[in-house]
Amino acid sequence: MGLLSSKKSTNQNINQSTNTSNSMGVSGDNSGLMLSGISGTVTMTDHGAMEAAGEMASDAMTLGSNALASNSSALNDALTFGLETFNGALNSLGGMASNQSHLASQSMQLANSVNASANTGGASDVGQQNTRVMMAFAAVIGLVLLVVVLKR
Repeated sequence: MGLLSSKKSTNQNINQSTNTSNSMGVSGDNSGLMLSGISGTVTMTDHGAMEAAGEMASDAMTLGSNALASNSSALNDALTFGLETFNGALNSLGGMASNQSHLASQSMQLANSVNASANTGGASDVGQQNTRVMMAFAAVIGLVLLVVVLKR
């Protein structure tokens, strides 16, 4: 190992150090998350909050759908009731109009009768009553004759 030797020896020392500081200096926008003093792995979790929020949204959609179906049924029932009531009212009005027509016809007959009686000085009323009496008298005589014939 002399001066002219072809073999060389090499020594190398590597010092590796990690400097860790638990202090942090921040300037500017501080709206984010900052971790200090952690040299390992950081695991972030929402502890199932997103899954629960999804289930809650699904339940809300189901509730909304059921509410719409129920309201649709109630609306159909209300419209059916309204239509039936309207048709019933129309039928009643038709019946009342028919009754009014019949009553008007009877009123006209009475007015004509009163007018005829007034024009004849009551003679037409007396004539009608006489006709009725004569018919009753004829019926009684007919019955008497029938009884006499049957007894023989």
